Amino acid sequence: MIICKNKKANFDYELSNHLICWMQLKWYEVKALREKNCSMKWAYISFNNWGSDKLEMRVKNLNIWKYSKLPNHFDHFPEQSRKILAKKSEIEKFFSKWDQPWYTVVPTAILTKWRYIKIEIALWKWKKKFDKRNAIKERDTNRNLAKNLKKLINWG
Repeated sequence: MIICKNKKANFDYELSNHLICWMQLKWYEVKALREKNCSMKWAYISFNNWGSDKLEMRVKNLNIWKYSKLPNHFDHFPEQSRKILAKKSEIEKFFSKWDQPWYTVVPTAILTKWRYIKIEIALWKWKKKFDKRNAIKERDTNRNLAKNLKKLINWG
């Protein structure tokens, strides 16, 4: 089940490949996500290289708002960076592509599998302006075709 989806990313980027992995969260962030208190509008993935062996991925600007039943004495920072837990080989694969120009790694969705909360990240390539125009044209023609098909079905 999808908790939160990055709708803007589908319009701004072109999908290359994706990965579903764990995200390191506190207990009250998990409860807030179950209430669907989140926003991924400006979220992105950054890489920290702590030497030869220590490469890690972090989600930045992922807003997880305060859990409704959380006491006031808890310090809750909605935009703090959160660590992504994945295999070393997967992180290196995304890091090698991320270094190339016009590529970026973006979170596309937060979802639940059984009782666990996972994040889907993807390697995206920036779309040019004319690509966005083509996407809008294609969406409009598909909408018109579906509307005309519905009229034909209802008429006959």
